[in-house]
Amino acid sequence: MALAHQDTWTSDLASPNSAAVEDLDRDRPKNLTQDEIVFWDSVSSKFNYYAGYVTSSSINLWLLSRALVNDISLPRFAVLALSGYFLWTLVEYWFHRYMYHHGPKLMKLGHQMHHDAPRAFLGLPYYYHGAVYVIVYLIFSHIFSPASVGTFMGFFGIGHLSYNATHHATHHWNFKNPLFKKIKAHHLTHHHRDGINFGITCPYWDTVFGTRAPR
Repeated sequence: MALAHQDTWTSDLASPNSAAVEDLDRDRPKNLTQDEIVFWDSVSSKFNYYAGYVTSSSINLWLLSRALVNDISLPRFAVLALSGYFLWTLVEYWFHRYMYHHGPKLMKLGHQMHHDAPRAFLGLPYYYHGAVYVIVYLIFSHIFSPASVGTFMGFFGIGHLSYNATHHATHHWNFKNPLFKKIKAHHLTHHHRDGINFGITCPYWDTVFGTRAPR
């Protein structure tokens, strides 16, 4: 396909009436092994999917409250907040590029299922991220101040939550906003062409690391 047609193609994907979007159904992929069917059933739950947003939001609020109940200067808060969010953007890019596409078997399997059924409600157990965040916080708050750790992790978590929400929106919602349409086209291109456009909320890292689709 000529490059001149790629922008039209991705714009069609972003259209709410396009056949491409209609084909992105929530059905279980065909030709799964019995073990893969069991795995699918364990991660595809609408309740679990949305409960993850509630859990993540609650944990982020709790982490950020550590800065309110403990003494922290405004400049320090700002630096830690920006650092936490910045670190998330790098984690988002590299985790997607390597762990989901070249990492452990279960991660690759789960992500491949998402590629096969992009509108399915797939997700880790809703309590998983919350448990990990709390454990990491408890460890590092014994090394650094609770306010500093809570601020850094809270904004890292905000990045994580914004990634989940943006990713959901690219597959389920259609906005007229030009920026969102670009983000959506950027991600849907990733679903149809291997090895490109790994950033969801941070497409600029694809430019930096040479994985952005040619325009």
